[in-house]
Amino acid sequence: MLRYLSAIGMSRCTGTKAISAWTKAYLDKRKDRPTTFKWPGNDQTQLEFKHEMGPFRLILKAAPEAGGVMHVYSALPGVRPGSFSRLAGWELGMEDTHLVVFGEDEVNGNPLVVRMEETGKMMNLPIPKGGEGGTLHYAGLSIEGKVILGMMRTEEDERAYEEEDQWRQEMLGKLRSGDQEAMKAMEEEMAYQDQEIEARMQHEDIFTVLEGFFMPVEDLFSGVYSTLGTILDADKVLNPETEEWVWHLQLDVMSSALDVYIHPDDLVGMPLVGCRFLGKVLLVGSLRL
Repeated sequence: MLRYLSAIGMSRCTGTKAISAWTKAYLDKRKDRPTTFKWPGNDQTQLEFKHEMGPFRLILKAAPEAGGVMHVYSALPGVRPGSFSRLAGWELGMEDTHLVVFGEDEVNGNPLVVRMEETGKMMNLPIPKGGEGGTLHYAGLSIEGKVILGMMRTEEDERAYEEEDQWRQEMLGKLRSGDQEAMKAMEEEMAYQDQEIEARMQHEDIFTVLEGFFMPVEDLFSGVYSTLGTILDADKVLNPETEEWVWHLQLDVMSSALDVYIHPDDLVGMPLVGCRFLGKVLLVGSLRL
């Protein structure tokens, strides 16, 4: 997890010793008050600090010990999120020392797993039963990415994509109301697409067949996705505390917006509008009820 600190302009703190020294210096001179909370089944009060650095933030969790000492056991990088999704349903979970939201995007049905920046705030809120409602604000932090060529779309392609998006959203709405015919139609469409992709893969490269994808990386911890999306905008943003610049990429991933932050040393190629970003991202953010 420490490796992702580079995505918020803290590349010199990605080692255990370096982040320990940084947290000690921060706690010695901090002026902000922490949020207090308790983990389920644990009566010990926990502390959560949120340190702002321009557009970035670092969230520290600590357990108070004897003599006023604090044991910092978690450091989660964060950023002011630009992407958001209305959730059709969600639930809270735990992984390591992080609160995680598991949800489904209301528009495209994508499953989302996002690490919560404000654990203390969420733990102190009355959570509605059934996971209904809520807007998930998030961004992707990347430590591995490259720029590849984009795909040219004709006017006919644009119309086809719009019609497909409208049809998918209509089917998802029917699915949530229990429409079995919609389920059958979606399954048939997925089977047809799989066959078409398999046929094209016999003589084409995967990146000419697929314009974008967003898939969980199963062999890593939750919330990491393998992502391919078209670059709509790219600019560098500064962490004013470390004076490091970081790329901020605004992507179109299968008609869904995604903001990605990545250190220039971790990105291969120049991110130009119209090209595509290929890499892995960790989703971090907040849930607003």
